[in-house]
Amino acid sequence: MKYYHETGRKWVDSETTPWCDAFIDWCCLKMGLGFTDGLNARQWLDFCKTVETIYEADLVLYWRDSPSSWKGHISIPIAERYNMIYSLGGNQNDMVQISPYYMTRKLAYLKII
Repeated sequence: MKYYHETGRKWVDSETTPWCDAFIDWCCLKMGLGFTDGLNARQWLDFCKTVETIYEADLVLYWRDSPSSWKGHISIPIAERYNMIYSLGGNQNDMVQISPYYMTRKLAYLKII
């Protein structure tokens, strides 16, 4: 709830609301950066510049359900190993942690502008 409320989403009153975006917004707030006004991870595509490598990226966007679905997951890329991207994010097994995701789930590496 802290991530929602500190980023101005006081209307959120349930911990069951997906919160990966709220965690990234909170991180950006703490660093003095801008962040999206909604809670949909795919909004970051409109807010950032797409980059090619993890070294340029501030964020990584993954698809959920299917690449064409409106659903997504946003997190901070840490490392690429074999066919996995390890990223730090919120709502990863209901906690903030580093988790592996298959490269095939990546929609984009993103640079906050």
